[in-house]
Amino acid sequence: MLLDEHRTALLVESVVEEVLSEFISGGHSHVSRLTLGVGRARLAGALAQLYQDARGQGLNFPELAAKTAANHLTDNDYA
Repeated sequence: MLLDEHRTALLVESVVEEVLSEFISGGHSHVSRLTLGVGRARLAGALAQLYQDARGQGLNFPELAAKTAANHLTDNDYA
């Protein structure tokens, strides 16, 4: 079954909200602080857009994580 664009967007939004709630409830302080700083709606929107952009480029998340790690500094680099 293929989903139309509207249903797909609603499903992605729902999943992003659920995962965001799980991370906040799970005590992930970085996510909680980011949510407070940016706002939940903006963060959820940005995460959904990131997913759509990565998917549109044919990237999977292990590849995206590896490329990010190779091209960005970590918290330890700033210490």
